[in-house]
Amino acid sequence: MVSDNNEKNVLSDEDVRKLVMARLSVLSSDTIFSLGSEGSFTRDELVKSVERGDSVGEKLAEIQMEASNQVMISLLKGNSAKDASERSKNKFKDNLFRLMSSNADPDSLQAAQLLFWNMRRQVCLGDIDAKL
Repeated sequence: MVSDNNEKNVLSDEDVRKLVMARLSVLSSDTIFSLGSEGSFTRDELVKSVERGDSVGEKLAEIQMEASNQVMISLLKGNSAKDASERSKNKFKDNLFRLMSSNADPDSLQAAQLLFWNMRRQVCLGDIDAKL
């Protein structure tokens, strides 16, 4: 279950899996991902791993969801939609830098590419000053 620092449940594991599978489904079917020591996988293999909730699927879900969850967490904490989106994009950037650092797994570049793709396509629709 994805949660904030106060352990409030934000999304169920099933919700997270559905979101990650939807993100993967828009990629080309011939896309190959390398997830470090886990190996290389096609898009469809990753979708199945996420669906099953195995270690590969869990690792990919964690990489994909950490930054985007900042939107919901930030909104729940009373920040505006614009601030929530900016905080999320900053988290994406932090994760990108971590994946591309000299200490990161050499094969993490593909995970970084997927994160970058998600960050660039995240948008804030509606009233940017709205708060919950």
